[in-house]
Amino acid sequence: MDKAWGKSELIYANHLVEIQKISVLPGGYSSLHHHKNKSNIFTIISGSLDVYVTSPNVKYELSEGALKCCEIEPGVNHRFYSRDGAEAYEIYVIKQSQPSVLLDLNDIIRLTVGGIDNQTK
Repeated sequence: MDKAWGKSELIYANHLVEIQKISVLPGGYSSLHHHKNKSNIFTIISGSLDVYVTSPNVKYELSEGALKCCEIEPGVNHRFYSRDGAEAYEIYVIKQSQPSVLLDLNDIIRLTVGGIDNQTK
């Protein structure tokens, strides 16, 4: 699926887990958003991806040679940015503490829009 920041491809989904492969263009950034019921795990494949979390105010710098994975809990606002481009897996998981909740592919609450930062090209 084409996105303002690149592409995402659904790899797998069931009632508890969804896996997306994302390709982020150089300068690409997502919207600031959160998920109502699912945690969001980013796992880097290639390139580098900065994941910003607003509460607490944290920046995860994911790259092939360093930190390769981070997890964002449900309800926590976050966004990502890639200066030079990246490929990663986004893994969405319903926590066991929410047994009556099923995975909803549309549980995202967007606060801003994503795009491309043309100053990084």
